[in-house]
Amino acid sequence: LRHQKSSNMFAFCCAAEEPEGTVDLNVTEALPKTSPEIKELEVTVEKVKEVEVKEPPAPEFGSFTVTIPCTDFSSLGLQIDKTSSTMPMIKEVKSGAVQKFNELNPSRSIRHYDVLISMDETSGTDAIWKRINEKPAENVTLTINRPRMIEISLVKTGGLGVKLDYKNISIGGVIDEIVETGLLFKWNKEHPSDVVQRGDRIVGCNGKNCLGDELLDTIKKAEKNMTLTVLKY
Repeated sequence: LRHQKSSNMFAFCCAAEEPEGTVDLNVTEALPKTSPEIKELEVTVEKVKEVEVKEPPAPEFGSFTVTIPCTDFSSLGLQIDKTSSTMPMIKEVKSGAVQKFNELNPSRSIRHYDVLISMDETSGTDAIWKRINEKPAENVTLTINRPRMIEISLVKTGGLGVKLDYKNISIGGVIDEIVETGLLFKWNKEHPSDVVQRGDRIVGCNGKNCLGDELLDTIKKAEKNMTLTVLKY
């Protein structure tokens, strides 16, 4: 029996001497499932962290949309200029839901001179005005058109050639018509990239912001050189 045992041991030793270039698969198969070698082959799946999606900032000029949370407020806090029948313009942001929105979202804040294109599904100055003076819903979606401000330098050799819509307390005057024989029509032809058109608003003359009546008086009293501040929508 001792001799047989010795032979078995010898046979085992001989089996271990594999020819060069062979692989002993029994070694891996014999390893327990918890061995470090097996663990190294396990694939670790990392959890993907949720990335907060931030709204892009409002443009310097052009259209954009914001949704205003109004749950804790009795009003939006917007004061609007109703001179235009289709484009109510924000002239002031007072205490209310919009002011709070501006504080929390400075890159998307609503400014004076912005025009309200729509309020949820409501459009038109009178309809929006009515909504603004009511208690807002839980959330209100506003579509805004932000103007580009330009300065127009003119030599006063004739009439401006503009028909304006304005009121005593309106912010400047809204351009309703441009006459072909006037100074502004000529300026448009010379500045095709900054053409002033119907719906734009003249808000100042010679560096002074003016209300409706005041604007007309200032334009009339201007001497040879005149600079108009215009909001292009």
